[in-house]
Amino acid sequence: MTRFAGRALRTLAGNRRARRALGLPKAVRDCLEGQVRLCARYRRLSAAGKKPPVVAAAIAREMADFLWATGREVAPS
Repeated sequence: MTRFAGRALRTLAGNRRARRALGLPKAVRDCLEGQVRLCARYRRLSAAGKKPPVVAAAIAREMADFLWATGREVAPS
């Protein structure tokens, strides 16, 4: 087993996610990007030692802003 075995798995998963997203509508691709970004932010804040309620509130605020922006960008059908 190599020293950086986990990196190869993350790269393969990222490539798979990118290939799958190519055929999706723009709004869905943006939501997937937002999900990946929020997950990374959650991990980063947790690793920095923030308390779980503070982390959850920060992610909820950012998610609300993201949903608001998406709602303004996508026309209602």
